[in-house]
Amino acid sequence: AHDVADTALLRPHPIELFKKLYLPKIEKKELNLAIRISIITRDSSEKAWEIAKSKYIQDRHGKMITKIRGRSSSHNTKLMANLALSQEIYDDVYWMGAYLSGDKVDDPYIVGSYSDVSNYLCKYMDLGVRTFLIGNIDETNEEVEHISEIMKRLKTYHTLMDINPLNE
Repeated sequence: AHDVADTALLRPHPIELFKKLYLPKIEKKELNLAIRISIITRDSSEKAWEIAKSKYIQDRHGKMITKIRGRSSSHNTKLMANLALSQEIYDDVYWMGAYLSGDKVDDPYIVGSYSDVSNYLCKYMDLGVRTFLIGNIDETNEEVEHISEIMKRLKTYHTLMDINPLNE
């Protein structure tokens, strides 16, 4: 990305690992940093987690698929699989349970209340992320409505912090 692109798109690790693994490689580069994530959010954290865990059921088969993905030739797939196998939940909101379900899920999920999710995404913004690609939008408008609440909060944060324009 440094040599040929103006945007680097990543499936991010949890915040502390993101700082440690990615930021040293891109510091001082004029590069738009984008992350691809999925989000399940509701007005309460409990409701968001209830939906997440009922939507992606983990079983032995899913964990075996994740182990196989850990041997993929794709660097990113290998990283995500190993992250999921190491721990299911990071920072109370970063969830690899959907990945562990064996469904065709490639993204980490950020799960929680509107406040929890937007606060966590603001931490990525503080580290230079300017573009969010949301991966779990389906044919129903229900998830879109909840995620739009998060995007409104990120725009407000962006304005308050006088950050370069947030790409939509």
